[in-house]
Amino acid sequence: MLAGDTSPHPVTSKYPQDRFAEAQTFCEELIDENPDFAYGLISFSGKPAIHSMPTNDIITIKTFIHTLLVHNFETTGSSFKSALQEILRQVYETEGRIQVILLSDGEVPEDKEENLTEEIELLKRNNVTVHTVGVGTNSPGGSVNFYVSYTEEEKKALESESTDDSTGTKKKEVDQKIIKNIKTYREDKRLRNLAKETGGHNIV
Repeated sequence: MLAGDTSPHPVTSKYPQDRFAEAQTFCEELIDENPDFAYGLISFSGKPAIHSMPTNDIITIKTFIHTLLVHNFETTGSSFKSALQEILRQVYETEGRIQVILLSDGEVPEDKEENLTEEIELLKRNNVTVHTVGVGTNSPGGSVNFYVSYTEEEKKALESESTDDSTGTKKKEVDQKIIKNIKTYREDKRLRNLAKETGGHNIV
């Protein structure tokens, strides 16, 4: 969700910094348009993180969304299976019917394809509707740079193979080095299927 292949905002015409920022804006505006519901927030990447159980406190939930940070950026792709399992746990602990709005680029980590049949069946059995929102582009896609940063002293030490840092000079970040570039694409099939199976809507 850190790729910069975003769409201009329909009102401001500004481009969000990345897919993650675009998803945040979408959520905040969705709540503004539908303020009479209770909202909870779960983010997921390597593992799901629960930020809030369903609440009618709109200001608090929007603050959670606005200040949300990416909590795993070592690889691209997310585990949908663990996210759906966490949603099911919340369903069992929450009174009333739950609808899920899942925002994602649809990617899973390479070579980690997941079978979601059991989770989808349990969602259907508990009358949970999942609406999915695809973020990003499937053509040409986007890219994410993984880089390391060097301070001036660290750069000198690396160049001279010295670890001496006895000068007391204030360290300043002066250089960055890209160590990996990964292409990332919006994958629609998984998102469309999840919405279709649970009676939800899928949009991009």
